[in-house]
Amino acid sequence: MLLLIVSYTLETVQRASGSSQSQAQNHRRFPHGHGHRGYAPALAAPGCSLPTLAAAQLRLQLPLTSPVPPPWLRSARARLLRTASGVCSTNLILDNFLKSICGEDEVECSDKDEPDVDGDVSSDCPTIRVPLTSLKSHQGVVIAADWLVGGKQVVTASWDRTANLYDVETAELVHSLTGHDQELTHCCTHPTQRLVVTSSRDTTFRLWDFRDPSIHSVNVFQGHTDTVTSAVFTVGDNVVSGSDDRTVKVWDLKNMRSPIATIRTDSAINRINVCVGQKIIALPHDNRQVRLFDMSGVRLARLPRSSRQGHRRMVCCSAWSEDHPTCNLFTCGFDRQAIGWNINIPALLQEK
Repeated sequence: MLLLIVSYTLETVQRASGSSQSQAQNHRRFPHGHGHRGYAPALAAPGCSLPTLAAAQLRLQLPLTSPVPPPWLRSARARLLRTASGVCSTNLILDNFLKSICGEDEVECSDKDEPDVDGDVSSDCPTIRVPLTSLKSHQGVVIAADWLVGGKQVVTASWDRTANLYDVETAELVHSLTGHDQELTHCCTHPTQRLVVTSSRDTTFRLWDFRDPSIHSVNVFQGHTDTVTSAVFTVGDNVVSGSDDRTVKVWDLKNMRSPIATIRTDSAINRINVCVGQKIIALPHDNRQVRLFDMSGVRLARLPRSSRQGHRRMVCCSAWSEDHPTCNLFTCGFDRQAIGWNINIPALLQEK
């Protein structure tokens, strides 16, 4: 076996071993299949954030007799290139290594990030170079963050299987929310109440209640059969969860024993978002589709996915705007695009 050791700025991870079928199913994700979408772009403050990356090492093992690298290795290189910033040495090592053993045509597009340019370079876009604060209690990649109502506290979700609640002004850890059996994929806060929902690769999502300062209750919901990629609140009393089991479920906070609606699709679902005013769910899919549903599970529309009008690769997340008069939905994809859409919501609801 040839052991290739590569240093890069990402939290320590291990390649999940499994059948060739599971590798083929998960080859676009790194390192643990559908559950880890730390590289998904984020457009809205609620529930969408880029990961915090920490220094670590990746050990890739490949048989010397293998004529070409397996899909997970080619995918791993591509994910590294588009995930972590400041990994130029890693990019060069993996690019040269893969090209040497499988040829230029076998390697995915490099997606190299342009290096940061220092000096007096004129630009119309201002650059913020100094952070105001740093929250450092997690032991793994921080995959998501969201503001708790009131703006004085923030909750973060991590691959270390915990969610943390911080005081923003002091940067102190207020609570560490434990209980998930596998890595977290997302966290979201209620827009008007001190409620937090966390989702995980353990097929569950958990509801945390901070309305009573002395009681921090938690409820575990097990309605999915695969990774829960995200769970989000609506303005009312609903939670909407999406999963790699290709379903979206709508729950009532007052009675969450079973979902009040289930949406079944043909592809894994990434980070969903709900239009607050009209309660329309935007579903970004692995197969480049973006579908719109109402809260009762009725499909309202499907956005274009042609090379000229839509995404050319997997759609990672969606973000509604309640204020913009024309561009009221953004979708983000692995094709390096954030596409803005003008959704005529009254017309959709009228046609329903």
